[in-house]
Amino acid sequence: MESQVARSKCVTSCAPDLKPALETLEQAFPDLFTEIQRVVGSIAIKLVIDLPIIDGGVAISELRQRDISIGDLQAGVEGRVTVEALAQKNIFIEEEGAPAWWHWKDRVIYISYSSYSAEDEMDYHDYQVANLLFELHNASQTKVFWNLMTMKQALSTAEFVKRFEGIEHTTMLRTCDGLNALLQEKKLFEPRCNIYSRMYKDPELNLLLQQVGPEAQPSKHAFVIAKKSPHHRKTPFKGTWKTEFDESNLKHRLVQSYLYTILSRHMSALAGNSREALDREIAKVREGLKFNEDWAKMVMINLQFFQEKYQEYVEAEHPETVVNLLERVDMSRVLTCAQQAAQNRSLLDRFVAWVRA
Repeated sequence: MESQVARSKCVTSCAPDLKPALETLEQAFPDLFTEIQRVVGSIAIKLVIDLPIIDGGVAISELRQRDISIGDLQAGVEGRVTVEALAQKNIFIEEEGAPAWWHWKDRVIYISYSSYSAEDEMDYHDYQVANLLFELHNASQTKVFWNLMTMKQALSTAEFVKRFEGIEHTTMLRTCDGLNALLQEKKLFEPRCNIYSRMYKDPELNLLLQQVGPEAQPSKHAFVIAKKSPHHRKTPFKGTWKTEFDESNLKHRLVQSYLYTILSRHMSALAGNSREALDREIAKVREGLKFNEDWAKMVMINLQFFQEKYQEYVEAEHPETVVNLLERVDMSRVLTCAQQAAQNRSLLDRFVAWVRA
């Protein structure tokens, strides 16, 4: 009964595809919905999917092929459902900008279809639960976000990014704990679907992670957040790694991509998987150093910096699982040796070849 009260007051509408996940969370975390109701009032939950629009409609076959529930909607002319009709069911046909996001001004949580559709169908529900719970926690922190936005004029771009990422890091930790509770107390969640359990628990390490990303991601999360600062044009965000990053610089973007690959392998090893993939990626960097590659020097300098930060976290928090990226090395000596190596080779050609290997 408590979950039904929370839902009727807090969530006023929800896409049919996401209702089972919503019901799971309402039953498990009624206090969270009460808190959201107190902080922002009622909210809506909408599904976003990128599908071709023809004459203002979407082919119902496209929706059925993806097993997307559309309630009692029926196909109209030429087997299509209008975009407006789908919107009434909280299904929005547009580009999927992120796996999920909380739009605090409109009080809407958006969940992208691709955030769960790329997984095994047996895990659809759990990935919906994970993404939805994260954004519900973000919604519960709306006042914290709002307070940050009201004082952003007084903050440097870098400080604004640090505080914004800190709020979302808190959200991540709460989400991780909530999903673990679903698993341990209610046996309702597959542990492999808790994507947040593999993330860094330390806020400084997480901030570094948010500044890198896959090559296909043109702007990394922290750099996107930086654009919300009123000072970002005058004092652009350059990151908090050992070397500065300029996202208009191709070499910098490639280094960000490679750092992301290595940190992803590191988080996988921390989650209990073999560190073989991590060692393989680091071996590629060491190979690049032999040939005096600029990208390899830049990656290694930053990896050493990250290792030092990680070691500080380990010594302070004593986590159960410790996986070092690198042994402590004298970086000046490493780079001197690299400079004496064989002739320089093409930066981009060699780097792209190793990334794709």
